[in-house]
Parts: sequence; structure tokens; C-alpha cells
Amino acid sequence: MSRQKKEVTYTPKTKTRRRRSARRLGKNATLESRVGGNTLRFVAGATAGKSRSRPKVHFSTAKIAGVLVLLAVLAGVYVLFGTDKFYVYGADISGNRVLSADEIYRASGVDSLSIFWVNPRTVQERIEALDYVKSASVSVRLPATVRISVEERLPQVLWRSGDGLWWVDSDGVFLPAKPDATATGIELQIEDIDGLPATQIDPKIIRAALRVYHLKPDINHLYYQREIGLVYTNANGWIIYLGKEDTNIAAKLQVAEAVAKKLLSENITPAFIDVRDPLHVVYNPQTTP
Repeated sequence: MSRQKKEVTYTPKTKTRRRRSARRLGKNATLESRVGGNTLRFVAGATAGKSRSRPKVHFSTAKIAGVLVLLAVLAGVYVLFGTDKFYVYGADISGNRVLSADEIYRASGVDSLSIFWVNPRTVQERIEALDYVKSASVSVRLPATVRISVEERLPQVLWRSGDGLWWVDSDGVFLPAKPDATATGIELQIEDIDGLPATQIDPKIIRAALRVYHLKPDINHLYYQREIGLVYTNANGWIIYLGKEDTNIAAKLQVAEAVAKKLLSENITPAFIDVRDPLHVVYNPQTTP
């Protein structure tokens, strides 16, 4: 059996280098082969005559600007919250005499807080909740400055009632006395005869006591009874009723002294001398030495 002769005919190209280049670029090339009298034709090239190309990436100005803005925001967030520059680690405190700056700072609640989270109104309310603070003002400033100014309730009188000990300010507000209450320089004391608990007293009582002490510094210990008001004992140990009003204190003291001299000269020891109304003095003459 004779093998059938296979003829392959390659169509020559006039410009071989150019045809190969054309094939690479996707242009058609033809290859013919004849087998058993049949002609086969192969077509090589890009599909549908279209050339492949890589996708083009376009960076618009808007996109670039957006990326830069995002980076700037991230950098700003890091500077504001990632560094210590904007965190509070102290405060400028003024106006305090009774409270220490440390006590006020702890009450403020601003320590280690970002300055952007410090609410001056909230800080003010915290500080004004302290017993000795009458009012407070708070201001903040970048990068991390907090200023606190306080007006304190300054104790004027040391008030004793039973075993209790308080400070009282000029408004009659009772304040818890600190352990060093006797070393504060307050020499004026008022002892509550009734021994009842109190949170506030009529400011007129405090003003009257301060007036007495101002006129007669040796009278630095007074008594208080709710029905009578202020009471003190003179040099003879006699009880003098001053009352609840803060007016005519000088006149009351002068009248009490004059009446005491008269009674002493008459060898009369009164149970009390009532000068609550200095124009109508009352005393008990029944007690004699």
C-alpha cells in the first residue's frame, strides 16, 4: 500500500519581516495546506480584526486632591488626639484660700482629658458643688490651658453645737470644719445652747456677732439660743441678752456695761440683763450675793 503523497504549499510572503510584525499586531496571515487534494487555509490574527491593548488608568485632579485632603485629615486627627500637646495635665487656679489648688483641680475632672472634651460649664458645676465654693468661672484655651477662678465661702465664725464643729460664713452657711479648724486664725466662737443640728443660720446673727467682736475683742465667745438670740457673759460672769438683730449693737453694749456698773454698785447680782431693746432694759434683781 503506497503512502499518499502529502503536498504542503506555503504561500510566500513578499516581505517576511513585515508579515511577522503584522501578525504580532493582530493583522491576518494565511497558511494553506493541501492534503489529499483538499486545500486547508489557516487564518492567524486578532479576533474580529481588533487589537488588544492594556486598560488606561486616568488620575484626575479631583481624585488627587481628595487623597491629599484625606491624608491631611488623618494627620490632623493624629496631632489632635495622638499627642500630648492637646491634653490637660494642670490648670491655672486662683481665688482659693481655704481649699488647696489640688482639691479644686481634682474636683474639676479635667486631668488627662483632651482639651476638646473639656466643657467649661460642666467643670464649673463640679467645682461649685464643693462645700467652700460660692461661685466659680472656667475658661479654656488651646492647646491645653484651663483657667479656674473661685470665690470661696470664707469662714467667719467657729460654731459649736454639742460635739459638732462647723465653720459659718457671712451668709450664715454652715461648712464642715477641717481638722485644723482651731488653727485657722478664727478667734470668734458661738456655742449653740440648744445643741440642735443646723445647716444655715440667719445672717443677721453672724453679722451681730462679728460686730460685737469688732467693738469688744475680749468678747470672743458668745452663745446662741433660738428663742433669745445672741448671749454673752460680761467680766462679772453675768448673762447679757443681745437678741437676734444686728442693729444698735454698739448701743446695746454700752447700755449693758452701764447697767452692770449700776447693779454692781448697788450690790445686786442679776440672773441676766436683757438689752435686746436698749431703751427698755430688763434684769432680774431678785438674786443677791
